[in-house]
Amino acid sequence: MPTVIRIQYSLPPAQYLDNLLTDDLILRYVKDSYIHTEHCVEYFETPEWDLAEAGFSMSANRAEEIPVVRLCKGAVDTAEFPGLYRGQEWVAPYDMPEQATAALVEWATGALVERGAPSDFRALVQLQSLSMSYFTIYSRKSTTLYLPDRTRLEMAFDSGELVLGSKRQPFYELVLELLFGDEGPMLTYCQQLGERFHLPPVLLTREQQALQLLRT
Repeated sequence: MPTVIRIQYSLPPAQYLDNLLTDDLILRYVKDSYIHTEHCVEYFETPEWDLAEAGFSMSANRAEEIPVVRLCKGAVDTAEFPGLYRGQEWVAPYDMPEQATAALVEWATGALVERGAPSDFRALVQLQSLSMSYFTIYSRKSTTLYLPDRTRLEMAFDSGELVLGSKRQPFYELVLELLFGDEGPMLTYCQQLGERFHLPPVLLTREQQALQLLRT
């Protein structure tokens, strides 16, 4: 199963981005053009939010070139390297992105189990029904960073909103995800980047942010 290693930082207002992108700490590692994409990611939960409580996140991104349902289980480090997320991921592509949410959830649950989703996820979905509980809509500007020692990171700038019923919470974030190589060079680079630009780490997963928004 794929391992997900990423770091997220909150960004200052949008005008700050120009200064960041023209800094040598980023410029020296960028070889490709930036790609602009639009996303709408639906997140599924039980009535009691059991998935979030157990560290799971189940989502569908219908806007991807190949629509997928994604199940993740992991946690954000808040002590040793604040903002670092380590987790496992199970992905199931599907070819009917327009299908109704109920049908999608039923299909996706079975497909993720077939792809090796862990037993505690299977136990949760057997006991509780899932439904679309919240979603994010955002614009992404992304490219690849070619760090030394053949380390490759995806660098993405996300600007959008978390939507839960009538509640909305904006976000503007820098996301750095390990694509290839060792974790060590990634952490060293991210630490330098965070310190140079005084970027606060994001200490909550998206599902934890949604649960916090629900309780406010």
